[in-house]
This record gives sequence, structure tokens and C-alpha cells, in this order.
Amino acid sequence: MLRHRRTGPPRWAAVAVALAVAGAGLVVAATPAYAEPFPFSEGFEGSPNDRWIPVVVPGQTSVRLGNDARARTPTKVASLNAGPLVPSTAGIYRTVTPDITQPIPSSCQVQLWARRVPNVPGPDPQSVEMQFKLRSGGPNGQITLSRGTSIYRTDGWEAWNVGTFWYPSSTFTIEITAYHGRALLDDLFFQCIGFH
Repeated sequence: MLRHRRTGPPRWAAVAVALAVAGAGLVVAATPAYAEPFPFSEGFEGSPNDRWIPVVVPGQTSVRLGNDARARTPTKVASLNAGPLVPSTAGIYRTVTPDITQPIPSSCQVQLWARRVPNVPGPDPQSVEMQFKLRSGGPNGQITLSRGTSIYRTDGWEAWNVGTFWYPSSTFTIEITAYHGRALLDDLFFQCIGFH
């Protein structure tokens, strides 16, 4: 009787490799690569361009994340320039996967600071319109919080108490846009309450 002689690695090696690959996939799925402590605050310090994605209309609007002498604390801001005459928006967004901690709060509040930058020379709108959105999942996810406001001050910072939302138990996206004017943003805070 002739026996077929196997060439190559033994079967147990193939099974071990398959289990190792499957196990590695489970580990990646169980621990998100970019989990962050939440709640958090964002002062646009460090390397904000590594965290925030600009959304602009090329040639009409612009976004700059970096040093500005008018920063509220310490030296960096987000500058959203939607121009006084352009019917377009300038914005930023950031996707966050919270590192869930125990106990889990029931709801969170969000606040940020903003100020209008006057348009000199040229027509100067009396306010810049701002929009804040939270989306479940990525930047195209379902909107779970949407608030707008008008920012008037040019000589100092205005606190914007955006609103309250349910504690995010999975990935969410923060989106902030300016319309019809230029605004500086600083010190975005999330504060959670109602631990259970």
C-alpha cells in the first residue's frame, strides 16, 4: 500500500496559525485602538491637527489650528473662517472612542468658548453663526445633539453652554462649524453627571 507523503508544514502548524490570527482579531475588536478617557477637555494644545479634521470649501473658507495671541488658555485655538460674504461653512470634526469607566454617568454637558473676529477692512457682520453637532459613530453618523448660536463679542470670549446629551457608550463625532463670519474656539469641556 502506498501512502501519500505530505510536503510542507504539519497540519497542527496551520491550525495554530489560524487560531493565532483569529485570536488577534478578537483582541483588536475588544480593545479599540484609539480609546480615550471620557469626559475630556480640549484646549487645542499640543498637536490639534492630529485630532481634528478641517472641513472647508476650497478657495472660499479656511480652518487653522494653532497659535494665536488671543487664545483663552494657554496659546492655541481653532480658527474657523467662513468669510463675511460667502454663503459657506468652515468647520472641524473629531471622532472619539470613549474609554468606558465605571460607574457610568447617565448624561453629559458640553461647553466651549468662542469669540468673533472682526472683518477688517470690509463689511463686518455683527455676529458669526455657530453650529455644534454630536453624531453617533463617524462623521456621517446619526445626529444625537445639534445646537446653534450667534457669537457677537470681539473684545473677549463668550461661554457657550451647548447642551446636555446621553453618555456616549460607543464611538461618536464632535462637529463644530461657523457660518457667515470668522470665529475662534477654545476650551471645549465635557462634564458628566448622574453616576449610577
